[in-house]
Amino acid sequence: MVRTRAPRRLAAFTLSLLAVTVLATLLTVTLLSSTSGPMDSETPRVQDLSGRGSDPRADLDSFGFTSFDAGTIPQEGANALPNDYDLAFAVMMIPHHQSAVDMADMLLMTDGLDPLIRQLGEWIIKDQRTEIDLMTEFVEAWDKAHPELDAWHPDEAAIAAVGDGMGGMTHEHGTMGSSPGFATYGFLTQMIPHHEGAIEMCRVTLVNGVNAFVKSLCTHIISEQAVELEAMEKLLRDYP
Repeated sequence: MVRTRAPRRLAAFTLSLLAVTVLATLLTVTLLSSTSGPMDSETPRVQDLSGRGSDPRADLDSFGFTSFDAGTIPQEGANALPNDYDLAFAVMMIPHHQSAVDMADMLLMTDGLDPLIRQLGEWIIKDQRTEIDLMTEFVEAWDKAHPELDAWHPDEAAIAAVGDGMGGMTHEHGTMGSSPGFATYGFLTQMIPHHEGAIEMCRVTLVNGVNAFVKSLCTHIISEQAVELEAMEKLLRDYP
């Protein structure tokens, strides 16, 4: 059966990522060019965020975040030839994760962040970079072992189905700013739908994919990002 490629869909997706990159550059310039000074009455404050913001010992341990453990991949199906949904998941989740890393990088450029928010940003960068590396290795390995798969170019139906969950990739210039309060609020309000999009992508893949690595990673992302969502929603509720 000849697979139908999705050059237009992928091209549109690439353009959206390019827009995010340009926006990230603009935000970086804004943050670097800002001068520190007293916050005015209109600027959101982040003191005592979640009741622990002023405590230098505050960390994320109480939230129970966990990294993906490759040891959880079942042996049965570990070497199963990936189908287009497995490949579409990896090919599209790599840039989706990268956009989260980019947002966290921008957040950490802000001076005076609440310690807990800074740790959250650092966690997202570390955890999602690790998963990016794993997914990249996965696609590259299958592309090399089975060139006929054309692993970096899954078919149109798989791209469309998995891509429907990427509605969370929204990054608005106006919600990020150079002050700790605006940066925190912008980060949380953008990362929450971003995580929701990743979870939906995983759900679609679990139904349609076959490869044990992909299915194990999807299961982890659903459970882990649900925990992170709960933490971020709490931080947002407690936002002054």
